[in-house]
Amino acid sequence: MNTQPAAHEAELTDRQRVLGARLQALRRTRGLTRSQVAAEVGVSTSFLGMVERGETDLSLARFTRLTGFLGISVADLLEEDPAPAPPRVQSISVAPAVDRGDGVDYRVIHREHPQLVAVTLAPRAEFADMRSHRGEDIWIVVEGRATFMYGAGRYSAEAGNIVSFPGIVAHGVANETELPVSLIAVCSVSYW
Repeated sequence: MNTQPAAHEAELTDRQRVLGARLQALRRTRGLTRSQVAAEVGVSTSFLGMVERGETDLSLARFTRLTGFLGISVADLLEEDPAPAPPRVQSISVAPAVDRGDGVDYRVIHREHPQLVAVTLAPRAEFADMRSHRGEDIWIVVEGRATFMYGAGRYSAEAGNIVSFPGIVAHGVANETELPVSLIAVCSVSYW
C-alpha cells in the first residue's frame, strides 16, 4: 500500500490552512470585510471563507488579484515562516559600560538606530562632562528624580516623566538627591 499520496495530500491541506489563515489575518489587519474582498477578487463571500479556513484553493488569476488587492506580493505571502529566535533575557550589567563619571553606571543596551542606554546614578552623582551629538534624545526616568542639564538650563524630572530634546545642545544628567536615579535613553543617532 502506497501512503505517499495521502501524506502529500495532508501536506497540501496543511499549507492551505496556513495560507488561508495568513489571508484572513491580512484582510482583518487592513480592516476589510470578507464581502469587500470577495467582490474585488470575483468570488462569493462563502467561497472566500472556505479559502480562509483552508478548505479549498483559488485559481492563480484570482490568487494574484487577491494578493494585489491586499497589498502583498505572492512571494511574501507564500514564504515559509522560519522559526523565530526565542527572546534573549540577560542582565543589564552585561551590556558594555561607558565611563561617564564617578557613581554613574552607563550601559549601552543597543548600539544601532536607535541606540538604547540604561543609566543609574548614585546619590549626588552626575555626568563628568556634557556632550552634544546629532539626532534626538528621549529619556525616561524610571526611578528617582533626575536633573537634566541642557545648555545653561537645568530641568528636573521624576519617575514616570519623559524628557526629549535635540542632541545638538550640550547636555548631561545629574542626581541631586540622596536616592538612586535610574533612566533609559533612546538616542536616534548612535554615538557610542
